[in-house]
Amino acid sequence: MSADILSVVHDGAVCIGGGANGAAKRHGMGVTPTITSTTELNRIMTASYPGDAVAIMGAVSRGMSVPASGTALSPAHHGALQMASKGIPVFPVWGANSNGHCHCPKADQCTHPGKHPRYSGWMEAATADFNTINEWFQKDPTLNYGVRLGREVGNTGKMLMVVDVDSYKVGGAEALEMLEAIHGRLPETAEVVSGAGGRHCYYWAGSSLSFVGSMGENIDLKVNGYVVGPGSRHANGGLYGWEGSSNPFEGQEIADAPQWLIDKFSKAKRDEPNVENVTNDELQEHEVASIKNDLSYISAACRRAEWLEILMALHARDQSLSMFKIADEWSQTCPEKYDAAALVKAWNSFKPTGGITYETVRRIALDARIKDVDISKIMEKAMSNPAAAPITCSSAEQGDHPVTQPTRRYKLLSANDLANAPPLQWMIRGLFPQTGLVALYGPSGSGKSFLALDLAAMVAGGGDEWYGMRVKNGPVTYCVLEGEGGMGKRAKAWAQHHGKPLPDNLRFITQPINMLHSNDIEDLADAIIEASGVGGLTILDTLNRAAPEADENSSKDMGGIIAAAKRLQSLTGGLVMLVHHTGKEAVKGMRGHSSLFAAMDAVIGVMPSQAGPSWVIQKCKDDATGTAYKFSLEALVVGVDDEDDEISSCVAVPVGPAFAVRQSKKLGPHQVVAMATLEAIFCGSEGAVLYDEAIAAVAAKLDVDNKHKRERAKAAIGGLVDKGKIKIDSNYVRPA
Repeated sequence: MSADILSVVHDGAVCIGGGANGAAKRHGMGVTPTITSTTELNRIMTASYPGDAVAIMGAVSRGMSVPASGTALSPAHHGALQMASKGIPVFPVWGANSNGHCHCPKADQCTHPGKHPRYSGWMEAATADFNTINEWFQKDPTLNYGVRLGREVGNTGKMLMVVDVDSYKVGGAEALEMLEAIHGRLPETAEVVSGAGGRHCYYWAGSSLSFVGSMGENIDLKVNGYVVGPGSRHANGGLYGWEGSSNPFEGQEIADAPQWLIDKFSKAKRDEPNVENVTNDELQEHEVASIKNDLSYISAACRRAEWLEILMALHARDQSLSMFKIADEWSQTCPEKYDAAALVKAWNSFKPTGGITYETVRRIALDARIKDVDISKIMEKAMSNPAAAPITCSSAEQGDHPVTQPTRRYKLLSANDLANAPPLQWMIRGLFPQTGLVALYGPSGSGKSFLALDLAAMVAGGGDEWYGMRVKNGPVTYCVLEGEGGMGKRAKAWAQHHGKPLPDNLRFITQPINMLHSNDIEDLADAIIEASGVGGLTILDTLNRAAPEADENSSKDMGGIIAAAKRLQSLTGGLVMLVHHTGKEAVKGMRGHSSLFAAMDAVIGVMPSQAGPSWVIQKCKDDATGTAYKFSLEALVVGVDDEDDEISSCVAVPVGPAFAVRQSKKLGPHQVVAMATLEAIFCGSEGAVLYDEAIAAVAAKLDVDNKHKRERAKAAIGGLVDKGKIKIDSNYVRPA
């Protein structure tokens, strides 16, 4: 049992200290009595502090920790732990100071001081875990908290809902009296008096039910969002607190919602909203999940113009009734502003082609998720806690962006700002940056996957250098999507050659991934984060297997692949490397649409030759391209099979120093013609020409039979590339 037990209550705060015997000592039980059981401790605690014993003993019995000895809990912290002891999920909300100003960055300009979520993704982050709640309040003791409504509690089949009566407003109390006169009184239940003097009456309802948002004038039915929890401080200085005889921690049970309330206000008992021009094509389950995930990072407590922009983007994506319901559900997450009639009116006014697309939602969600993320803090947390919690439980540590704070997308920098910007951080100095997108490509059978494994091993801690370049070690996640069966042999070969096993910091994923399915990207990111892989290297080998349904030559599909890679990079905060193939003509570089090369921060290409393979820097942030590094594939016997036949594999081993490709041998006769032809074209075309046009021009100048002109032209251009005279990128031939 924990030695630190919540033990003293005074002036609305809870203190910790002294452990079980210390608590007993303060209750006049002698100098050092012995408490032999949880039951005995519960009796002592309940005798004087019945309101706390439930939360305390619930935590202790589940093996959860409480804050360290000598600290004090704020009323909100205490209230959040009490709610969690009943399995009710809570989440952090911005607090307010004595001047009525919100603690959020907007301060006195905030329109909902002390009432809006502290972090984005609050719906998923809501938890009943004591340890997570303690971490929130230890980092910011001024927090308020919200009680998550509309989600099943445990496996009860029930969810919490709240009848919110603004009795301090004209008409609120009267409207409730009229309802009760017709249908019968609301049953006695747990009730909170809000900081403004209103009433929050908590009820249980079936978790499959859906309700409207209002019961009458100044009476809200809060189901799909949240309420500020008891113990939180209102902007006027008052506390939300349990009504005297209605405290669920002093005997008052939370009652079931009366049947008349369900009959009258359940959406199942009412007509569907009069939504016009709906389509019959309903969204698929995975589409609904993806859209709801994006919306979970966008606050509905925004300006009307921003709210309308989101609705228009959803409408442009799909005009079905299920999409309207998603928009309605999201809008209800801000109960203070929710207006069902206004939503229907706005939805019916939209045209399918209004100019705004669903990309607006994706962009806003992404900006909200990655805004102000401090990678160094994430890394510090990950390295100090190998068993780090999933992202939904650790967003506080990640400095996630508060959901209701509008930010300017663009920041103007002076020349001095640029001159004093921090230097580029490298994962492999001079080659791969610490964050971004990079690619390693080569023909089939060139050894690119062996090279990729060697690179991964060095970054994960297998060495301080890779081909003479300094390496910053960190976690690596290798997604083996092609040749899965051979990876075990490759790992043994690497270990045998280097005389040590692959680093523990290198993890492998062998399940299939589809980058064009947003859920796959989200799930992959969550797995990497849970394994403390934040800020590290993620390798997708190969791109073709990571996007099996994509047309690599399609600008639309390649755009989706690039967007997915950027999404994965933003979620994990490190570097994503794509292992890719060349096309039929290796000289043209990476297979597929030219936008892939353009989107990369660095590219290295594996070049097989009779003298052995080498890899060449094709693109790099410091523009150090053209340097080649030779390697060999050393064959090793790594075991025997069931029939005593040898099992072998290879390991990529550096061979000799790096060399500059542009210092290659003298040009052959066809290459001389090709170079002269291309130089003339470069002078008249601003230094670039399409690859097919270059082939046609060179072929026309070569003195060979027509049947072989195009073939010889391709070979000559390829030779010029190998010798560093020209380069090919984005399907253009350019001077080196």
